[in-house]
Amino acid sequence: MGKSKGSKRALEAQTAENNATSDGQNLTELELARAAIIQRNRERLLALGIPSLRAELEGGSGKGAKKKKARKEDAAKLRVKREAGAEEHPSRRSTRLQEAQEHPKTKEESASEKFDRELGEFVVEGKCPRCGRVMERGHRQHLQSCTGKPRAGAAAPRPYDAALEELSQEERKDAHARLLARMKHLHLDGLTELSATEAKFAVLGSTGNHYTVTLKDGDKHSCGCLDFRFRRHFCKHICLVLTGLGRLDRPTEWRDAVEERMAELVQQQREQERLHCAAPPHSKDEEVGLKFV
Repeated sequence: MGKSKGSKRALEAQTAENNATSDGQNLTELELARAAIIQRNRERLLALGIPSLRAELEGGSGKGAKKKKARKEDAAKLRVKREAGAEEHPSRRSTRLQEAQEHPKTKEESASEKFDRELGEFVVEGKCPRCGRVMERGHRQHLQSCTGKPRAGAAAPRPYDAALEELSQEERKDAHARLLARMKHLHLDGLTELSATEAKFAVLGSTGNHYTVTLKDGDKHSCGCLDFRFRRHFCKHICLVLTGLGRLDRPTEWRDAVEERMAELVQQQREQERLHCAAPPHSKDEEVGLKFV
């Protein structure tokens, strides 16, 4: 500890002395005072008579610099030797790591990663990657409950007369009577929409709910009630519309009946307009009769 502190003080004193002698004219009063203090301390250290300290103070700081330079040169030589030895004796490579690089193993995806991947495919392609079902909404909910087995297709709605073919004559009469009794509690509001492929009717149910019955080409009629959604057959609302059109026994011929009914309505409207535009009645009885018309 004594030697290291003394060496540091000796180097500082030598450096200050060199700076003071070389640039004495450019130093300030504070720096000159500091150099004088360092010189005084150096003289006191020399007066102590320590051999190693005296040698360092008299010899200057060149030896320390030479040692550092030598250390740097030794480190460079050692590095060159190591590199040369590495070239002569190359390090061994692990065969396991080499095989892993040449034949990388695919990492098994976790359950969450698989779900996210399938969900992305489902959203982009619109088709379930498990069961093949085509959907536009509710992809996540369907995928969470999907088991991968294709769902059995819903039974196609069948006409009412085809449903009666499985019954006997007496059972048919009873079924027809029950149907008529149920349709008494319904009310057909009329045609709401007509296009080239379908016709929509509004039906008021027995509980006060409104249902939309859609008649389509190819005997693909449908209804918004729960009975049709679950049982997939002609419900009482569809039968009511077909009965009103007179096509309960021929459900595929609904378009002709709708056109006939539309022609009748147009004819009635024209007749009413003609009666309203006619000359006013001359008697009170005629006026009362026109009101009922």
